[in-house]
Amino acid sequence: MKKEKAVIIMNFKTLSKIKAVLFTKEGAAVKTIYEGEAEGVVSAEWDYKDNFGKKVQPGVYILNVRVDNASFINTILVTDFH
Repeated sequence: MKKEKAVIIMNFKTLSKIKAVLFTKEGAAVKTIYEGEAEGVVSAEWDYKDNFGKKVQPGVYILNVRVDNASFINTILVTDFH
């Protein structure tokens, strides 16, 4: 089954300023998938496109979630779309 998007679920105990940005492994920004204030469960979707609407290449992407003054890192593996 081909996946058309990635769903990232985040949970915040208190009202927080959040910015979730995807980067290439080389450090280039790919797409901001969430920016705003939230409390509780937040769902962000990524359609495997960059900020310009272009489909990304398969590979490893870094998810940087900034919450107030802290930063959390995770990786996302994008495989072939065919």
